[in-house]
Amino acid sequence: MPEFRCVSPKEFDSIIDEQFFRDEHELLESRFFDRQDRIIARVVRYLDEEGELVPEADLMLAVYTGED
Repeated sequence: MPEFRCVSPKEFDSIIDEQFFRDEHELLESRFFDRQDRIIARVVRYLDEEGELVPEADLMLAVYTGED
């Protein structure tokens, strides 16, 4: 499993434009995969104290090491 790093919207969009093939969505997390079925990015959302989604989310890109 890769590690993830938070990135800017511009960097996130660039990777999605270049490598995106399919996605999976849950309430608080979306995952984006390439054609080799490797996760390349994810969006993590959060709930506030009342259980409502907050407008901010973490945009994260996968960082693969030689072991992955």
